[in-house]
Amino acid sequence: MDKTEFEKLLDNSGIKRQVIAQKMGLTRTGFYRKQSKPKERFDGNEMLVLAGILGVEPKVVFEAILVS
Repeated sequence: MDKTEFEKLLDNSGIKRQVIAQKMGLTRTGFYRKQSKPKERFDGNEMLVLAGILGVEPKVVFEAILVS
């Protein structure tokens, strides 16, 4: 199965998902749910925090989530 744009963004960051989850104040399971379940997507504030952690512009995170 091909990776989504969001998964590619996370992989390219070089930061483990568990570390990202911790920095966002989420459990690894909570992060996975937001990543994979449309009803539990990241909200705007979480996207801003995620962009800061990944070191990218918020627009990059938004677009990666939107097309995934």
